[in-house]
Amino acid sequence: MSVTTELDQRIYAVQPAGGDYTGQATIEHGSNGRRWSSGTSTSQADKVYHDERDLGAGANEDLDLTTITDAYGTALGLAEVRAIKISADADNGDSIEVKPGAANGYVGALKDASDILQIWPGGAVTWECPTDGHNTVDGTHKVINVSNSDGAAGATYTITILGCSS
Repeated sequence: MSVTTELDQRIYAVQPAGGDYTGQATIEHGSNGRRWSSGTSTSQADKVYHDERDLGAGANEDLDLTTITDAYGTALGLAEVRAIKISADADNGDSIEVKPGAANGYVGALKDASDILQIWPGGAVTWECPTDGHNTVDGTHKVINVSNSDGAAGATYTITILGCSS
């Protein structure tokens, strides 16, 4: 099955004049989007995982990148990750934390296994690496841990992973 994907992210801001400055500042940072053709080479992907997930109060879960399934229930068998987006529901009471699993942790964009991404309610993190040969998933680098920092209430997050089968 082929996968065609587009990822677009940018910040565009206009700051009106104020104080001694009479002009207007326009700031644009980001890309006009990346289109990923179907395949397993640089700037290609052939697998996608997407799910909205719930965690109980103070709970955590491990996502094994070698066993997660697509929208049709077929195991993806990811060999490389090209992009990940994780967003925390705006109604969550506290942050969710994303880190490599304690066993067989997938480090990906993080520097090492001790790093943690903290995503506050309504926030999101998007990471991409289109280059072939980086961010390999294997038997000892395959688990992402997601935890709910709120000990009193459940939390919801949405995760999308774009990757390759080889």
